[in-house]
Amino acid sequence: ITRGVSYIPEETTDTPTDGYLPIFRANNIVDGNLVYDGLTYVLKKNISSDQLVTNRSMIIAMSSGSQAHVGKAAMAYGDLPYSYGAFCAKIPIEQAYEGLISTYLKGYWFRSHLEQMLLGTTINNIKREDIEGIELSVLNSSVLKEFEEAYQSFSSYKASIVRELDVLCELQKKIVLSLSKGA
Repeated sequence: ITRGVSYIPEETTDTPTDGYLPIFRANNIVDGNLVYDGLTYVLKKNISSDQLVTNRSMIIAMSSGSQAHVGKAAMAYGDLPYSYGAFCAKIPIEQAYEGLISTYLKGYWFRSHLEQMLLGTTINNIKREDIEGIELSVLNSSVLKEFEEAYQSFSSYKASIVRELDVLCELQKKIVLSLSKGA
């Protein structure tokens, strides 16, 4: 588990800028997906290579003032020129367990576990050992393989829909910009 980038507000911008990289924060994790709107851009010099988003890594919100944000997680596909904020962490996931772990971290059981763990605390925080101590049972390899194949098929389909929605959103922005200029 690798914790995210620490930064001060004076070293950030809201727009893509040379020498800066975008970071995901808890508000960029929505319904188990990484959302590319509302990113914060941080000076590249503040980001180490192990804090870059890598293929098949899970980005998870580890700390927040809101219990609802803690534990939100999304899988990253591809090595991305992005990082993640200090209140998040990156968990590398082996492909053979991607669906199982992803489903667990986004599901009812993990959320219930978190709620119990955070009861009576004033700081909503998941520690490294809380994540590393999770034990998942796998009944047998054929069931896991069947589950992972179905998960991969679903994930590929979902990713293609997300890509198409991104294209539609970009076209919509161009149309709105064009209309606002009176073209």
